[in-house]
Amino acid sequence: TANEIIGTELRSLKTELRRTEFAIEELRKTLMTISRAEIIAKNAFVGGEFKEARAEKAEIKKEADRIGKAKEQHRKLIFELSQIEKPKLYQLDSIKEYNAKQDAITKLRNDIEMRKLKLANRITANQNHFNDLETKCLTPEARRNIDKRIGAILESDKPNANRMATLTAKQNDLKTQMFDLKNKKIILEKQARYDAKE
Repeated sequence: TANEIIGTELRSLKTELRRTEFAIEELRKTLMTISRAEIIAKNAFVGGEFKEARAEKAEIKKEADRIGKAKEQHRKLIFELSQIEKPKLYQLDSIKEYNAKQDAITKLRNDIEMRKLKLANRITANQNHFNDLETKCLTPEARRNIDKRIGAILESDKPNANRMATLTAKQNDLKTQMFDLKNKKIILEKQARYDAKE
């Protein structure tokens, strides 16, 4: 029947649409955007310093995470110590063990504070480095150089951009075809119900 033919055609279009959308997603991963091209061009203009600054920023984040874990460890040690009854004066071994735990907590707290201070200095230095690099990229000569590089980068990626345009047009066409077929199917079903009543 016509309904079955439309159903088969719809399934075929859905499959093709999924393939097209998958291809678009895969291409999107490598497609050069203007913002990405600008990042690459700026980095090239300053001799790779942006990449170094981003790597430093990633290291700063890792150190912040390590400090967070150290804080958790510090809280855990404090809690464990609070669960131990403070030894009596005549319990010399227990006093030594208790004091050693207190010293470990104090040492860890001091270490965390020192690391936080160093981290704050690294964050400030890294942000200043980014600001300096951005300032270097604002001069008229720098803008011309960067814009020229952006144009070259985008031009080299033109085959991907053309493929994306083709895939997007195909995606839109498939959606339109599916919409039209669904409408035809609805009309046929209504007509079949109407014919069944008579």
